[in-house]
Amino acid sequence: MVIDFWDDYDCTAPSAETRRLKILKILRSCYRPNEGEFHFFAGCKDLDNRRVCEVAYLILLGISNSPWASKDPGQWKRVKKYVKEGKDLSDIKYTSIVHEEDALLKVENKSNKFQSACTFIQYFAKEFGDTIPGAEGKR
Repeated sequence: MVIDFWDDYDCTAPSAETRRLKILKILRSCYRPNEGEFHFFAGCKDLDNRRVCEVAYLILLGISNSPWASKDPGQWKRVKKYVKEGKDLSDIKYTSIVHEEDALLKVENKSNKFQSACTFIQYFAKEFGDTIPGAEGKR
C-alpha cells in the first residue's frame, strides 16, 4: 500500500497533483454511495483483508501520523468531500472547485485582515495619537 502510494524509497515524493490523483483513486474505490460512507480496508486482498478506520488507513499510508480524524490533511478532506458530494460522478472538474474555494477563502481572509488592521489603527490612534486643542480634540 505504502509503496503504491509513495513509490519506491529511492524515488522523490510524488507531486501534489499526483498525490491528489492517487487519493482520488483510493477514495473512489472506498466510497459506498448507498450508505454514504467510506469503507477502508488494509492487508492482503486474498488472505487477511480487514476493515480499518479512516485514521488508521491514513497512518498506514503514511499520509498522517495523528490519531485524530480532525487532523487529516487538507488535500484528503477536499478530495473526500468532492467524492462524497457526487461531483466525481457528475464530471465536475476537481480543479475548478478548488480554485473557486480558494478564491472565496482569499476574499474572506482579505476582508478579515482589513477589518483587523482598521481596528488596530483606530485603537492605536485613540490610545497613543495626539489630539488637537479645542472641543473637537477631546477624547
